[in-house]
Amino acid sequence: MSLPRLLHGRRARLLGALALNGLAQAGAVVAIAFAIRAALDAPVDGSPRVDALGAALAGALAAAVMAALRWRERVDAEALAQSYVYRVRTRLLEKLRRLEPATLARRGHGSVLLRFAGDLTAIAQWVGRGVARLLVSGIVVAAVCVAVATFEVALAATLALGLAIAAGAAGWRTARLDAAILALRRARGRLVT
Repeated sequence: MSLPRLLHGRRARLLGALALNGLAQAGAVVAIAFAIRAALDAPVDGSPRVDALGAALAGALAAAVMAALRWRERVDAEALAQSYVYRVRTRLLEKLRRLEPATLARRGHGSVLLRFAGDLTAIAQWVGRGVARLLVSGIVVAAVCVAVATFEVALAATLALGLAIAAGAAGWRTARLDAAILALRRARGRLVT
């Protein structure tokens, strides 16, 4: 059985909303950075305190917007995960319904239960906590790098290099974990039977 498409119907709209959320979060991060810069650049002689106060208020407002956007990201990510898992569960049930009783009896109860409990939970986490967060975070990081590059190119290049090294290290570690995850899933399937 193949997995359903992630970019379909309501899920595509939710992914679009998450992408827009990422752009808005990047804007909030840049606004916070500008507010901090303005507050620190304000003279300390006492007369233009209004500028520092205004910058602090703008920073606080941007932080509140950021918190609201993070909340909305979690809500949309969970809705995306639940929509996807619902479709996977429906496909699994359709496939099981079409199986002959003898074929179904040959399959271990543990592996069938694992598909409906453990694997669906893992898929929901992959979509809600993996794909959604990666999309939003990727957009935020890319937009912030572009914003930093407008002020300081060397800092943006250093930031991009550090992110590339971290991504490469994560990819290398993920490849090593695949075998362990497969062995764990098989062991869990045997334990449930």
